[in-house]
Amino acid sequence: MRCVACGNASIGALSGAQARSTRGRDYNPDIVTLANFRSHFDRVVTFEGRVHAVRVSRRGSDFAVMFENTSWARGLKLVFFRGAIRAVGGTDFIHSLAGQSVRVRGLLINHNQFGPEIIISERSMILSVSR
Repeated sequence: MRCVACGNASIGALSGAQARSTRGRDYNPDIVTLANFRSHFDRVVTFEGRVHAVRVSRRGSDFAVMFENTSWARGLKLVFFRGAIRAVGGTDFIHSLAGQSVRVRGLLINHNQFGPEIIISERSMILSVSR
């Protein structure tokens, strides 16, 4: 088992007095970009990049905010599943990300079918949006 924030393999559960006396800390990762994201899979990252396009899934209910001009399965993307669309600000907000520079924090994975992605489940994961 590894920590998804820092990658440390020597983690364990705290119990009893340990859990009550230990304070967690907020992990503040370095900024990850298109140039280096592939070395950060399975970690919580802060990613920053310009949105190339917003795509709608074949079933019409999920969205991919693409950072690369390539297929859904090959390019790095933010994924918004239909159950989270309202929580992130709705479809208008998702479409408004096209052409913007976005900074987001989340778990970067390399899905075996859909490729590199960060799944967005709430608005607070999007740290900033700018031109």
